[in-house]
Order: sequence, then C-alpha cells, then structure tokens
Amino acid sequence: MLPRRYIRGGSLALAAVAATVVISGNQAVFPFGKSPWMSWFGEPGPSNDRDISLAPMPTSLTLHLVPHSHSDIGWNLSFEGYYRRSVHQVMRRVVSELWLDPRRRFTWGDLAFIDMWFSDEGDTPHGGMLRGASATLTWRQAVQRLVVEGRWEIVSGTYVSPDEGMTTWWAHNAIVDVGHRFLANELNATSEIGWQIDNFGHINTMPYLLGNTGYSSMVLGRMAYRQLRDFADSSSLQFLWQRDSVTPALLTHFLSVHYAAPSPSFDFDNTERCNPAELLEELMGFARSQVRQYPGHGHILVMMGDDFRYVHAQRGFSCLDKIVDLSEARSAEDGISVRYSTPSEYFASVRPHLDMASLRLHGDDFYPYQDKPYEQYWSGVLATRADLKWLIRDTEQIVQHVEALLTVMRIREHTSGVTRDWEPLERRLEDCRKQVAIGYHHDAITGTCAAVAAADYKLRLRRAARQALGVGRAALLFMREPLAEAKGDAYNTAAQYELGEDADNLAREYVVAAGNDNSITVTNAAALAPQDAVVRVQLASLDSEIVDSATDQAMPADVVGGAGGKPIVEFLARDVPALGLRSYSVRKGERIAERIISQGATAQLRKGDTHVDLRIVNGRIRVSIGSTAVVWHSLRQYFANPLVQASGAYIMHSFMLMYMTVFAVFGGALVLGLGISSAVHYSGATWTRRALVPRLRHGKPTWWSSPASIVAGSLCGVTFTYYVAQVADVEMLTA
Repeated sequence: MLPRRYIRGGSLALAAVAATVVISGNQAVFPFGKSPWMSWFGEPGPSNDRDISLAPMPTSLTLHLVPHSHSDIGWNLSFEGYYRRSVHQVMRRVVSELWLDPRRRFTWGDLAFIDMWFSDEGDTPHGGMLRGASATLTWRQAVQRLVVEGRWEIVSGTYVSPDEGMTTWWAHNAIVDVGHRFLANELNATSEIGWQIDNFGHINTMPYLLGNTGYSSMVLGRMAYRQLRDFADSSSLQFLWQRDSVTPALLTHFLSVHYAAPSPSFDFDNTERCNPAELLEELMGFARSQVRQYPGHGHILVMMGDDFRYVHAQRGFSCLDKIVDLSEARSAEDGISVRYSTPSEYFASVRPHLDMASLRLHGDDFYPYQDKPYEQYWSGVLATRADLKWLIRDTEQIVQHVEALLTVMRIREHTSGVTRDWEPLERRLEDCRKQVAIGYHHDAITGTCAAVAAADYKLRLRRAARQALGVGRAALLFMREPLAEAKGDAYNTAAQYELGEDADNLAREYVVAAGNDNSITVTNAAALAPQDAVVRVQLASLDSEIVDSATDQAMPADVVGGAGGKPIVEFLARDVPALGLRSYSVRKGERIAERIISQGATAQLRKGDTHVDLRIVNGRIRVSIGSTAVVWHSLRQYFANPLVQASGAYIMHSFMLMYMTVFAVFGGALVLGLGISSAVHYSGATWTRRALVPRLRHGKPTWWSSPASIVAGSLCGVTFTYYVAQVADVEMLTA
C-alpha cells in the first residue's frame, strides 16, 4: 500500500496518464490499436455501430485456398540471385507436385522468372520428376499442359509487377504487351485477372489499361489505411473499379490482410508441423473474421503463400491435402468447406452471387500508400535512388526511339521494294523492352532494393540501351546499304548519357558516335515535328571539327570530358526532321575550345538582387542565398534499415507530427520515470532511500530532484527520441 500523502501528491496519477498516452497513442512504437483522440491528428477514430453497414453473415462458407509464391524480380538479391537460390527450385517442385493430384492448384504472377526458367532449361527433360505417360515431357511442355488444364494459373499477364505511380503510360503498355506476347508464344495462353498484390499503392490508370485489353477482374494488396477502414466497414472490399464511364468496370477484390498465409502455422517452408484439425479450426476462425468485410456471398479468398515460398512444395501440398480432406468430411457439420482454387475459379464462384448494380463503384486512386496510423505515407519511394530512376527513364527513351525508327525503316522498305529479314532485330528490341519492364518493377524504380539488386538493374539497363542503339544503327545501315553488312555507328538522339561515375561509383559507358570513323547520323523518330538535340560524341583528337553534311558548315562544339586522350564533345543538331535524320561528318580542322565541367562548379539562379547558388562540395550539395549557407544535404543513397521500415527508402514522415511525437514520447517517458522512482521512495525501502538520496525541503522529500529519477527518465526519453529520429531519417544541417 502506498502512503496517502503520495497519492495526494498526484505523481502516481500523472505517471499513469503519461504512460497511457505514450503507449496507446504512439503506434509506431507500441502497436496496441488506435486511440479515440487519433482523430485530432486527421486519422479516423474507432468505428461505432452507427458508422458500420456490414453485410449479413452467410449461412455457409466456402474457403478458396490459393497457393502462390510472390517472387520479386530483385529486392534483397538480384534477379538471377533469387532465381538460383529459390525460384528455380519452386518451379520444378511445384510442377512435380501438381502432377500428382488433379485437385491441386498454383498461382503465379510475374512472367520474367518463367522466361528465365524456360531459357535456362525449358526444353530439357524433367529429370525423372514426372512419371507415367509424362515421363518424356520437357519442363516447358509440362507447364503448358498444367496451364491448359487450369491447375497452374498465370495471373496479371504482365512481364513484371510494376510500380503504378512512377511508370509511364508507354511503359505500362509495354509491360502488358511483352507479357501477353510471351504468354501467347510460350504457353498459348492469356490472362484476364489483374494481380497487383505488392505494389505500393494503386492508380486508376490500371483499370483503364486492363479494362481495355480484355481483363475482367483484379486483386489488389495495398490500400491506404483510411480507405481500408472505410471500405471494410461497409463490406465493400469487393467493388467495381472504373476510371470513367467509357472504360469497362473491373470487379476488384482487395486483400484485407497481407498476401501471406493466415498465420505462420501455414508457412510450410519454415515449419514441418502439420496438424490438420488445428489448422482447419484456424482457417475457420480466419474466415469468420473476414467474411463480413466483403459482400455476403460466403466465398473467402485465402492466400496460401508468401515471398519465394513452396521451395518445400511437397510438404506444403501434402498438409493442404489433409486439410481439404478433413473439411470434406466435416463440411455438413461445420457449414464450411475448403477447396483448392485459383483467382479465376474464385471469381467464377463469386459472380453469380453478386448484384453488380449494388456494388460500390470507385473511380479514384489508392495512392499514395499508407499502411499505419499517423502520416506514414510511402512517399520515400518517390525520391530514393534518383540515379536509378534517371537511368530507367533514359533507357526507356532510347527503346522508344529505336522502336519508332525501326517502324519507319520498315515502312520505307515496303515502299522501296527492298526486302530484309527484320526478325533478328525485332527479337533484340523485344529483349530491350523486357529489361525496361524489369526496371519498372515495384522494387526497382522505387529504389527499395538492396545495393546488389540496384547494381544489377543498372547493368541490365545499360546493356539494353547499347543493344537498342545497335538495333537502330543496323536499321539505318540496312536502308543506306541494302546489300552490305551492318557496320559502323549511327547516333541516336535519345542516348544522352552522363559522363563520369554515378552515385554507386560504377563507370558509365557513353555513346561513341563516329559512324565509319567520320560520320554521325542524328535521327528524330520519336517526334512528329522537327527537333533540336544536344549530341555528345567522342573524337580521336581536339584538332577536329564537326560539319553539317547538308550545308558544309562547321558546328560549334564544346569539350565536356574525355577518356584515354580522346575528348568528349557536345554540339547542337538543329531542325532534325520528323521521322527523319540529319547527317554530319568529322574532319580535321581548328582546335575545339575546351570546357571541362568540374565537380566544384556552381549553378547560380538570379532574380533582381537575389541570387541562389548550388554547389557540389565533397559529394554534398550546398545551397546558399548570397553568402549565407542555408542547408547542406548529403548525396547518399537511402535504404531501409532492416529494423526500422520507415528509414527513408519507403516512408517519409510529416515533420510536424514527427516533432510532436518526439516531445510527447520524451516528456511522457521522463514523467513516467520520475513517478516510478517517487513511488519506490515512498514505499519505504531502506536501500532505495540510500540509492535515491533525495534532497529535503522543510523536512519533506522533493521527488523531482532525485538523481536516479532524472537519470532513469532521461534514458527512457533519449531512447525513444533516438528511435523516432531513426524513423524520420533526415539530415539537414545549418552552416
């Protein structure tokens, strides 16, 4: 029992209030649910019965188990690293397990891994993993048969799962086109189900694009926190998504929980335990918790997988078989049946029970993504790894340009009567489109991948850029010299490579534009009007000049760098005709003036008497107004701390809310520490009296001046403040 004078002092009550506020409010540290006062910070408060319009509980439930393996193209490992470590085994073992039982199903998203697998061993025998009449099938033939029979479903139909917010319209179309061509050519199949379960938010470009290319349904996985509460509280997590009245509306299913299995008990790659009765009970509890968030048809989509799962496919399917068998025996008693399924089979089961006219119609985005309370928007992805973002856009422009150039050349061939075999060039250009698609994966352009994956993305993009330029060069030479082999170089105006080294200290390769050692061809196949373009070329020496072949006039040029004694120069190609070209030649002439760009150069902006300077000094940008430096910012690459997701690569926090949280946590922890130490002191323990050594005023202890109290509270406050600072991950220093 505490003395009454301590209780009257109010320190215990104050400590209790502080602890309640800190623990219940700061969900970034203690995820114990949302507090009623969260609405003060712009978040929806807890729902009440008057706010909820849930569908009635159906009399029977059908659980559709959807085994799947979500395989990112490159995240902590590179594309090929993931393939060698796990995806290759998943492919082989899943095919073998599906062959053993016709009830079993499997769902796969991105096609890039299947493309790599088919290139690696698609035409090789299966090595005895299949038996009976299938013993002579290759892996490609086995997958083709499973796809035709509906046991292995390819969803999405895109080559990769792109980030929706930063992917251009051309790239969105290219990713769909490349995927559908691969499906048609390799598996004689198509896809009508969109599958965007890990994208960092969704934009209404997708229903517009997919609705106009034959898709009927979509599965989404990441919705902003506020929207999720709104949709779930009205049983609207199945809805119609339509950008405008002209575009077909897609029946969209949103996953109310992560795309992983309902609990770790179903993670068969990491557990050997399988108790069908317990797992069935767990599934039924999960189904009951989910059913009222959707229209009242009683069909529940249960994701049964996670990232790179089914390496141990035999273990997983064997346990799921037992669960399905047990469910069939108990379905009459429980009113719940469990079956294997695919997204297509699930939507086919749901549609007859839906009143489409009564479904919620949504026409807006689900972007930016916010997965937790407070302003925890995934906006860091818009700024992380700016060099990789630039390289993706640059390579895309090159591929676009060469694509248009190749089309123009084929049209001219048709009118000239000269016949060429364009198929090899088309195959090479298709491979370039695939590499650009990989660059737009939701862990690539967002910058959320590890350094090894980012380096692999860059290498692929640079190779794609060189290969695309080679295709454009060959197309030009085909038309210039119909009877000669393609040789020499032709410059593409889209290929504006930077000099030097990028942020990861990987040497860039720039375009050497010296066709047949003395000619340069500048093309304009990506615009419908004449264009000016800055062209960068490498010359044999400075004693050269670049001459316009049409006018025989020397072009002004500046030296911007060099390597191996060979200068890099820039000149302006003016009025390159639409869907045409302009030629230049290199010959000996007056020495070109040198203009070397140094790392410490300053860019200056002026307006009246005010000027703003931007200077790169030792790898940092210095911004100053006049002689006063206002901010320094490090040119470092942000990447998520594995212990703190909100370390910059994914999430940028609201500064105001961050500072409020810092002070609330620090102050609350300090008061809590003081209150606890005061309670210990008043309890009368002899050792605490000696340890705390309180000062006396008028014969009474002053608990706020206890050294141990101050130290304990301060340590708590500093610890939590440091945690929140790690969450913010900002570096802004005044000079």
